[in-house]
Amino acid sequence: FGLMTGFVREARAAVRAVNPAVRLSAAVFPTPEGALLRGQDWPEWVREGLLDFVCPMIYSEDATAFGAMLATCVEALPHPSASLVPGIGTGADESQLDAAAASLQIRACRERRVAGFAFFAVDDALLTLLPQLFP
Repeated sequence: FGLMTGFVREARAAVRAVNPAVRLSAAVFPTPEGALLRGQDWPEWVREGLLDFVCPMIYSEDATAFGAMLATCVEALPHPSASLVPGIGTGADESQLDAAAASLQIRACRERRVAGFAFFAVDDALLTLLPQLFP
């Protein structure tokens, strides 16, 4: 974790030097195993104030798996309502959600009262999907 934490610490300092009001975030792996393999101690980065919020890439078409990973992420942070913005896999290789499936994951995020949610990519498919989600 040391090398990546050092990088995040340096990034935080560089951003603050330019504009202390800018919020710094990172897309991270949601599972402890995935994060560990990649040196991402993101719960500690948030606790230390190195990141303002994290976006765990919870890219799954399975609503139960999404909910389980979301619960793990919520439990990892002291204030998920301010620092957790789960990534929903619209357009990711491993997750091609339609409007109904994306809506279920958005609902799960809202029920957990996290800071928000993010989509994997804004592409033509998502732009077509958004009016169905937010009529």
